[in-house]
Amino acid sequence: MAEAGFPEVEGTTWTAFVAPAGTPKDIVANLHDIIVTSLAQPDVKAKLAAMAYAPIGSTPGECAEFFQSEMAKWGPVIKEAGLRAD
Repeated sequence: MAEAGFPEVEGTTWTAFVAPAGTPKDIVANLHDIIVTSLAQPDVKAKLAAMAYAPIGSTPGECAEFFQSEMAKWGPVIKEAGLRAD
C-alpha cells in the first residue's frame, strides 16, 4: 500500500485460538500449553513458515490486550464505513 501512496495502511492478518467466555482458567492454561508446544515443533514451524506464518504463541492475557488494541484501531473505521457483522 505504501507504493500505492498509502503508507499508513496496514495489511496484516492474524489468527487466534479462543474459548467461550467463562471457560475455567485451568482449561485455558492447558489449551495454551498444548498450542504453544505444538507451534514449537520443528515440522509445524517449517509448515507454517512455508505459508509465511510467524506464530507468536502469546499468553491469553497478551492476546486479550491485542484484541483490545485491534478493536480500538478498527472499530472507528468499521463504524464510519457503516459495516456490521450479522
